[in-house]
Amino acid sequence: MSTSDDSSGDEELTETRCDSVYYAALKNSGPSVVRRVPMNQERFEKEFCLEADDIKPSIWRAARDHAKGFLIGCVSGPAIWARFCRLLPILSWLPTYSIRENLFGDVMGGLTVGILQVPQGIAYAYLAGVGAINGLYASCLPAFIYIFFGTSRHASLGSFAVLALMSATANQAVRDHLGNELILETEISATLTFAVGLWLLLFWMLQLQCVFAYVSDAVMSAFTTGSAVHVLVSQLPYMLGVEAPRSSGPGYLFVVLWHLGSSYKAISLDTLICSWFAVVNLWGYKDLITTELQRYFRCNVPIPYEFMMMVGYLVGEHFGGINAQFKWKVVGPIPTGLPSPTWPTWHILPICLLHAIPLVVVALSVHVSMSKVVARKFKYRLDGQQEFLALGVMSLISGLFPVFPVTTSLSRTMVNVTSGSKTQLSALFSCLLLLTLILWLGPLIEPLPMWILATVITVALQGMFVKCGETLRNLYQYSKIDAFVWVVCFVATVAIDVMPGLVISVVISLVTVIFRIQWLSWEKLTFPGTSPAIRILRFDGPILFLNAERCKQQATIAVAEWEAALNEPTSPDRKSFFRFLLLDLSRVTAVDHMGLDILTEVLDELRGRDIIYYICGAKTSTRKLLLKRGAMGKLSDFYPSIDDALAVITHSNKRLSQGSEEQSTDSSSASPEAPPPIRQK
Repeated sequence: MSTSDDSSGDEELTETRCDSVYYAALKNSGPSVVRRVPMNQERFEKEFCLEADDIKPSIWRAARDHAKGFLIGCVSGPAIWARFCRLLPILSWLPTYSIRENLFGDVMGGLTVGILQVPQGIAYAYLAGVGAINGLYASCLPAFIYIFFGTSRHASLGSFAVLALMSATANQAVRDHLGNELILETEISATLTFAVGLWLLLFWMLQLQCVFAYVSDAVMSAFTTGSAVHVLVSQLPYMLGVEAPRSSGPGYLFVVLWHLGSSYKAISLDTLICSWFAVVNLWGYKDLITTELQRYFRCNVPIPYEFMMMVGYLVGEHFGGINAQFKWKVVGPIPTGLPSPTWPTWHILPICLLHAIPLVVVALSVHVSMSKVVARKFKYRLDGQQEFLALGVMSLISGLFPVFPVTTSLSRTMVNVTSGSKTQLSALFSCLLLLTLILWLGPLIEPLPMWILATVITVALQGMFVKCGETLRNLYQYSKIDAFVWVVCFVATVAIDVMPGLVISVVISLVTVIFRIQWLSWEKLTFPGTSPAIRILRFDGPILFLNAERCKQQATIAVAEWEAALNEPTSPDRKSFFRFLLLDLSRVTAVDHMGLDILTEVLDELRGRDIIYYICGAKTSTRKLLLKRGAMGKLSDFYPSIDDALAVITHSNKRLSQGSEEQSTDSSSASPEAPPPIRQK
């Protein structure tokens, strides 16, 4: 049974006050104290002129508002220019570019990143299943296009190990689908890049950023770390000097490891010694020597040891003929000049669109997450919607050239930050350096052995593995469920394959969300000084079909335990006629049809037990549903907060108790029970 409207006694309640924002301690069962006059929901809304927002989210309404805003923005010259500047952010920041403050940092950062992109671009190109020159194209062209459309000042667009491996997997899947049809790997990679651009532009036009919310940080961390294991294993044959079969499918990683273990007699000792010596030295230089040099010279510009190793070897090869002695597998011919743009291979575009979906998810998730971290560090705004457009246009135009899908590199972005880059213009100097290599200096890299590229990739994965340990420790410390999700996603990605691992990771993450909603938590609240005859129950989450029955079960158990405690012989409120239950619905964000049925059943059960219940803090939508169902009589039966309900309970209980004492005094033969409270059906 719900409560009556106590507006008639508001004059007596005006004396209550509040010394805290939410709840104050109640002493000796005194009145609840609130900052204002205690009132029910109806009076609260009239007093503060509150109007419920009945506008529900709608795709058609969003499309209409978007079209309306677009038309309004095209009626005047300034509005058109402002909209054009939003589409091309370079028109906003380039006119205000400060040469004195930014140019030196952009030049140093751009050249440093460009030097680092040379070995990584070539190495990741072979990881993606294409030639070395395609890696240089993929490092130069997308970064140049991003300057015009991107809003991240420090993101280093280009080849990324995990995405390159996924591109190779998708490339192989498309080739298997085509059968014996003759088609180049570069054609498939370029079409995949074009398909990625189409998906991103579609998401930008439909404003579907919410789709990527299903990929949590824990899932992306576990997936990228598991993919890094695949990348590492794929480089072991080059570092051991043996041939490994090109395998794919669930569990192929263990097939490769078994083949490497069984081919131990074919291992090239000179390749093994040189590659692992290079790895150890690169790790030592990066972790020890760089730190000491930066502290001694007070300079934070990273030293490109990978590039120095490549140059040192090429000099030794030029004067000493090292390859002639050891006959290592080398990069091979690298053409010079820029490629001509060509349309993608249209007849394979549908199948490429299907295999490009995981690439889109990883590319955008990695880029946005890394860009947000840097933007928060330097306190500038990153436009997430514009990043969809930037990556979409970048991939769409790049797909007209022989490249493979790219995204932001974690290691190069941090190098860009520590090198002193200030704006997107730093990417221009990286592109100029790469363009010089593409146009004239490409043949100089042809004698470079493959084990050097493998060591470059292996060392680049170091930061990812170190970061995964820190991430897992933080997850385990603050959320055991997220830590469990991380472990499951990592194992699935490593044990099965990269593409299925991403799907399994997202599914596992969503399943844990469902379980969290299904096992809705309850809280039994008590306040110091309140009577045990007053109990507060709080729902912590939406009441949906997933958890409705459990909500009812927990509510029934809580009420039964409360009544059992009140009926104990030692309970001071054993003979109390009035029992008050406050249902705090302030954290109930949504109620579906089954949840509404359960709430109605709970209220009916409380009414049958002669328990006076109060509903506090309910959202507008929840109040409307309960009123429409008839579970509550009118708006005045609701209360905006627990404090309001406690104040009304205390006041009404005193008034009814005084009436009961007067009745027992006038008639000695009357029943000792207090008069029943006013009840609203």
